[in-house]
Amino acid sequence: MNVVCLIMHALQFKFKGKPEDHHIVHDAPKPVPAKDEVLVKVKSSALDTTAKPIIEKEMPMAFFIHKLKDPLYLGYHFSGTIKAVGSQDEVSDLKVGDDVFGFLQYAPSQTQGAFADYITVKHNECAIKPSGIDFDVAAASTTEPVTALQALRDKGGLRKGANRQQKVLVVGAAGGVGSAAVQIAKKIVWGTRHSRQQYKKCGAGQKQVWRTCRN
Repeated sequence: MNVVCLIMHALQFKFKGKPEDHHIVHDAPKPVPAKDEVLVKVKSSALDTTAKPIIEKEMPMAFFIHKLKDPLYLGYHFSGTIKAVGSQDEVSDLKVGDDVFGFLQYAPSQTQGAFADYITVKHNECAIKPSGIDFDVAAASTTEPVTALQALRDKGGLRKGANRQQKVLVVGAAGGVGSAAVQIAKKIVWGTRHSRQQYKKCGAGQKQVWRTCRN
């Protein structure tokens, strides 16, 4: 007889209190995907800067990214493997067994956390993990690159094969979002002052690096 497990392990946090009491591993209900969602078995999750403001209920930031209700589960970045789909009629681009990565939505309705065995996400809010990328690297490569991509492509209108005279100024080009923006923008990027070595590691050409650090 097949036994279906409806319980998972999750890292539960507490608001305020002593630092050593902030989190415990406990049993939690295993989530069930809606028709347009997938169930992901989490293999890696990455820490980010949202944990502190949420735990301490710092306003207004915490209010906009989490529901702020007990039980509190945290962790936004994830990578893992799809174990179930809500409806094949609604989810046609992903299937059971696909390795994916992404991040949970920063929203006032958010109650899930990626520091758990399983999460559910809408099928269009995660992507296939490249086979050459490790799960831990994929989990740490979500929010910042997506932010850079949205800024350059969606808001800035950067397009492959477009006018090659386009120029991009990346403020903070050696940071998380900035380093991703440099790699996306590639040869046309400009940055603010930082180490040449860091810019070169991010993919900027020698000409752009020298011009940036000299000014």
